Parts: sequence; structure tokens; C-alpha cells
Amino acid sequence: PEFYAPDLIRSILDADIDHELATHTFSHVLFDEVNPEVATWELEASKELHREHGEEFVSLVTPRHRCCDPTVAKNAGIEIVRMPADTHTGRTRANTRVEKLNRILSGSPVIDPVIESGLVYTYGSRYPSLAAPFLPSGHDSLPWMFSLLPLSIRERFHRRRLIRTATNVIRLNSFAHLWCHLFD
Repeated sequence: PEFYAPDLIRSILDADIDHELATHTFSHVLFDEVNPEVATWELEASKELHREHGEEFVSLVTPRHRCCDPTVAKNAGIEIVRMPADTHTGRTRANTRVEKLNRILSGSPVIDPVIESGLVYTYGSRYPSLAAPFLPSGHDSLPWMFSLLPLSIRERFHRRRLIRTATNVIRLNSFAHLWCHLFD
């Protein structure tokens, strides 16, 4: 039960600011590697956890940004799918470490949602923190260039990025999907 962070969920739901709980699947399944029956089971198991917390189950953030069949998602009650900005929007993917670092430091993109196949697609950054582009599995060691920076400086960069994104959303009266790993 600790893995599903029930205390964290309660803190989020009890916060003064309204939050929505999305799902990242029940067991971090990669949708493009499983059949529709497995994907359906994953979403149903997630839906049950949402019900236990009295929450609606409408948003999906797919593991490793791998798409889910829209029909499977809709049948499970999903209305919103969060994808990286470079998947549907014509924005190119960062290919070098310098490009990735620039995107991380510049903030999450502010892109209006799109309705496609009956689902609302929202967009955000592919990277949750300074280390994330280099930690795709969530447990690799930091590259030497990041290990030279103290954690407090990496946290300051991350906080600045989140504030910059929120400021742009307010200025543009638009939307952004911000995300972090719990260890951030």
C-alpha cells in the first residue's frame, strides 16, 4: 500500500488548491507492448483505486509516453490524455543533451489542448526535472555533469522552471501540464 502513497493522495486531495488525480496505469505497463485486454485490465485496476479515494477517473498519463488505443481509453472512462509536446503538435523532439537542457531550463510548453478520436490531448514537457532526460528508467545514476551540481541548485533550477511555466500560463490565459517525480 505504501507504494501507492495513500497519505500523499490524501494530502493532494485535501489541499486548498483544487487538484485532479490522473493515472499512470496500475503497474506502469507500456501500452504499445501489450494487447487490449491487458491495457483494459490496467485501466480498470486504476479506476478502482480512484474510486477508493472518491475520485473520478478521467485523465491518463501514459508510461514513457507510449500511446494507448483511444477506444480502450474511452471504454475505461478516460477523457484526457497527457502527451509530450513533441507528439502531436509539430514541435520537434530534442535530440542532443544541449537541446534537452535548454528545454528543461526554459519551462514547459504552453499549448492548447486538442480533441482527437474523442479524447482531449493536453501537452507538457517530456522532462520532469534536470535529471529526467538522463534517467529514463528512474533509477540510473546521475551523469557526471549533473552530479557536480549540488541538489539545492538542481532544485532551484527545477522550481524556476515550474514558476516560469505557471507565469506563462497565466499571461496567456492558457493551459500547461506540470509533472514531477516524487523524489524531486
